[in-house]
Amino acid sequence: MAKVRLSVGVINHSSPKTQKTQTVVPLEKGQIWMLQNRSLEVVHVGKLLVQFRLTKAQAAGLPIRRTRVGSQLESISKVTTFLQTNKAVLAPVA
Repeated sequence: MAKVRLSVGVINHSSPKTQKTQTVVPLEKGQIWMLQNRSLEVVHVGKLLVQFRLTKAQAAGLPIRRTRVGSQLESISKVTTFLQTNKAVLAPVA
């Protein structure tokens, strides 16, 4: 099965000059992508479709509120272009 890859801008702090490099990150189950004012959680990745939840961002420092959000189903190509156009950043694993 072919994996879908998404190019993500990563800042390399090891060099004296801060350089942006393009790395390739496949969409996988459980990933959380942070956007400017919301987040996208990948629930399931199939051959052609991605099931995800799109939630509003919560204020920093406050306890996490679970909000009722329905899952959405969209093609992998549309989700990757959405993440690229909104300059999404992959959240670090907790």
